[in-house]
Amino acid sequence: MKILLAVETLHPGGAEMFALRLASALSQQNEVVLLRLYPEAINTELVLQHPGKFTHAAPEIPLDIVWRKIDRLIRILSIDFSIREWWVKRSVKQLIAKFKPDVIHSNQLKVDYVMAQVVRHEAFVITLHGDYKTFDTLKDISRRILNFDKKLRAIVSAKPAFACIADSQREFFASKDLKDVSLTKIYNGYPNRVLPSSRKAGVFTFGMIARGIHEKGWEIAIEAFLSIQHDFPNTRLLLAGDSKYMHELRTAYADQASIQFSGHTSDPVSWISQLDIGLLPSYYSSESLPTSVIEYLLCGIPVIASKAGEIEAMIASAEGSAGQTIKLFHDGSDAERLAVEMKKYLTDRGLYQEHSRLAKQAFQKFDMEHCVEAYEKLYRAGKK
Repeated sequence: MKILLAVETLHPGGAEMFALRLASALSQQNEVVLLRLYPEAINTELVLQHPGKFTHAAPEIPLDIVWRKIDRLIRILSIDFSIREWWVKRSVKQLIAKFKPDVIHSNQLKVDYVMAQVVRHEAFVITLHGDYKTFDTLKDISRRILNFDKKLRAIVSAKPAFACIADSQREFFASKDLKDVSLTKIYNGYPNRVLPSSRKAGVFTFGMIARGIHEKGWEIAIEAFLSIQHDFPNTRLLLAGDSKYMHELRTAYADQASIQFSGHTSDPVSWISQLDIGLLPSYYSSESLPTSVIEYLLCGIPVIASKAGEIEAMIASAEGSAGQTIKLFHDGSDAERLAVEMKKYLTDRGLYQEHSRLAKQAFQKFDMEHCVEAYEKLYRAGKK
């Protein structure tokens, strides 16, 4: 099959990383073009880490700084037109005419809207990430500037086959009372690889890797760790995330030798292999299928996380859960309840070993081979 896989950018992010991994896997048996709608938005290091037989493409947008300023003014005035979007659609139509794909597979709302306007007879598939819910909860003025409701109607009218990665996305469409929406649940895939553990002997290591925003629960993790450290001195907390907020946290806890900030890591799985427990006390409102949890499971480490998004189902296996989940109340008790779960693994080695075993089982539903099979089936069903 000839597959056009489209994303907004190729910067580090859940949807972007998924698109790169899927393009690499699909290209083993298919002809794949990975299209990014923002030509300038590419992280070269990230791309080099995901080699494959696929081709990269981007629209040609000959807009100088004057036109960009005019386009920005148009958006501020809530005028329903974008010079950039017009050029993007024009260029994408040319790419489609040249490549002649059997399938157009879109990711992220802005991309979905563009592709819904240019799709012709091709099978049209959309993977839902967290952005639909994010945009839906914007305040009125932001919704108006974004034209979310209009974009949603246009996308649905193109009759794509939606692949949802969390049950909350089914609930989103049900709440909109949209008719004849095709939804298939497909978990994001991840390459199954075996890495030797690099854990530090004699030290029990908690760790967390996520986007560097406060809603991921960084401070809850830090406070929970500090509350148990007196009773369990041979412990440490490693944190991997990069942003202005993360730099502020690094400064605030600079006197805590047992807390180490790593910044951005280009190889998260290798970084995770030094952990004993993976943490994610997220209260991010659009949490769906956090990649860090998949990576924890791949490395065979138990997970302690919030009940956000699909996390509880993610760590489940046929024989039981590969970790613990807590409900966050934002009443000052969240760190204390997280600490209770952390202490269980420090005092019960049998529990730790059992959940480590189950982590490998729980990962199997994210194996990239299953993901590719599911998408190829969806592509074939949508071919006209």
